[in-house]
Amino acid sequence: MNIRTMTQRLAAGASIALLASFGAVAANAHDVLTGSSPKNGATVATSPKELTMTFSAELQKLPGADSTVAALSSEGKKLDATATTKGNTVTVVPEEKLANGDYTLAVRVISSDGHPVEDSIAFTVDAPAASPSAEASQTPVSSPAASDAASETPSDAPSEAPAQAPVQNLGAGVNPIVWIIIAVVVAGGLVAVLVNFARNNKK
Repeated sequence: MNIRTMTQRLAAGASIALLASFGAVAANAHDVLTGSSPKNGATVATSPKELTMTFSAELQKLPGADSTVAALSSEGKKLDATATTKGNTVTVVPEEKLANGDYTLAVRVISSDGHPVEDSIAFTVDAPAASPSAEASQTPVSSPAASDAASETPSDAPSEAPAQAPVQNLGAGVNPIVWIIIAVVVAGGLVAVLVNFARNNKK
């Protein structure tokens, strides 16, 4: 093998290595999603107060432009949410509590190399329904001791007027005609006594 052939082969090998290296750098230039909360495909038992998506490098912020765009949706309906970017993390806060159902969070950010990058996650909210026993336990129940104490506590309300005596009740319930008849009978008896007394004195 002469020197010229060897030089050509070395040049070709160097070119191939340079192209491979350039391709690897280009492939790894864009930042990629490395994690999220909730995790992609996860099911959570409570409505998350915030959602996060973490990328492989610090994301850029372009002055005067929306460098981060987030879309939170459920069954094709977009939900109101605010998105902020700090370092390599995008934080999305829903404006309302998320009901049970399937959700998708898609974001578009500016990669550290200046190119836009889009990615998304999906998750499910499946909060258990409150059991009837739990609801019943929240209802205050008065104890027998408290009931007894309440019954023994003197009331601040004015007491009722004392009931009339039995005789007064009887007089109030008798018809006036009955009283007249009684008066006549008593008067007749008194007359009979006086007449009898007068006869005895004449003897």
